[in-house]
Amino acid sequence: MRAKGITRVTGDVVGDASAFDEVRYNPYWPTSYASSYYAAQVSALTLAPDTDYDAGAVIVTATPGTSTASAPRLTVTPASAASHVRLVYRSPTSATGSATTISVARTVGTNTLTVSGQVPLEHSAAKKWVTVDDPALMTARALRARLVAAGIQVDGTVVRGRTPAGQALLARHTSMTLGQLLVPFLKLSNNGHAEAITKTLAARSGRPGSWADGTKVLRDYASRIGSPPRDCGSSTARDSPGPTA
Repeated sequence: MRAKGITRVTGDVVGDASAFDEVRYNPYWPTSYASSYYAAQVSALTLAPDTDYDAGAVIVTATPGTSTASAPRLTVTPASAASHVRLVYRSPTSATGSATTISVARTVGTNTLTVSGQVPLEHSAAKKWVTVDDPALMTARALRARLVAAGIQVDGTVVRGRTPAGQALLARHTSMTLGQLLVPFLKLSNNGHAEAITKTLAARSGRPGSWADGTKVLRDYASRIGSPPRDCGSSTARDSPGPTA
C-alpha cells in the first residue's frame, strides 16, 4: 500500500470475516479446550503467531525478573496482540533452580489471559500458547499496526464489518496451494487447518462457510469416490489430546 502512494487511512481498519459463519467454536468440542491452541476459534480472518500456523492463538512469554521481589516480564507474540488481550499475573519470580511452572488460561468469552505459576531467576524465558476470542479483530489490529509501522497514518480504530460492494482492490496475497498446505496440516496434526478447510469448502456454495455444509461436502465427495465416510478421531501430535481433526 505504501508503494502505491497511500499515506493515510481516513477511517477505520475493518476486519471482514463474513466468508465463514460466526459459530467460531466447534459445538462438538468440550469447553475445557477453549484456552488450548489446538482448539482455537475458527475464523475466515485469522492470524498465526508462529510458522506452525497455530492460527487464532498468541504466544505469551514470561521472562524472569531481576530478583525474587520482581514479577516476570510478560510479552505476547504477535506484539500487536498486546492491544487485543489483557494479561493478568500475580506471582513473583522464583528462586534460582526452582521449577518452571508457567501456565496460561483464557477466561471464556473474553481476552483476559491469566498467567499462573512461576519462572525462576536466571532461567530462560518460558513460552505458552493460548487462544484468543475473536481472531478477526486481532488480525485487523495487526494490520493497523503494520500500516502505522510503514508510515501510513490511520485516523480510525479497528472494527468488525463487511466489505461494501464496488470497492477497489489495493493488494492481494495468495496462499500456498492446498497440496502444500496439507503437509503442515498432517505433519503437525493442525486442527485449525482441518476446520478452516472444511468451512472453506462450504463457503464455495456462496453461503458463509459452516461446519454442517462443509462436512456434507466432504461426505458427499467421499461417497462419490467409493470411500464411504465414517467417524474417526485424532489427537494432536504436540500436546494433550485435542479435538477431532
